[in-house]
Amino acid sequence: MPEFKVKEFDTVVLLQDVPGDELTEGSFGSVGHLSAGDVGHVVLVHGDGEAFDVEFLTLTGMTVALATLEAGQIRPAGERDAVAVRSLEPSIGST
Repeated sequence: MPEFKVKEFDTVVLLQDVPGDELTEGSFGSVGHLSAGDVGHVVLVHGDGEAFDVEFLTLTGMTVALATLEAGQIRPAGERDAVAVRSLEPSIGST
């Protein structure tokens, strides 16, 4: 079990890529996958922190995806973390 305690509404950083078939598509449309380093917000804690529902957004607030992630797949955002920007292109066939 990780040494940190993640709570609802915490900002977290993804530690590994997550394929699209493990994501719930958001209002942005399908992005194919999430990348390590993407920043999300915890919207639900499962059990005693074994897993988390994490929402990933664009900088303008559109939901990119919702993912249920295990504790080892995320870490809390830290005071020395900086946000980098990458452009997302909706996958073919998304709206």
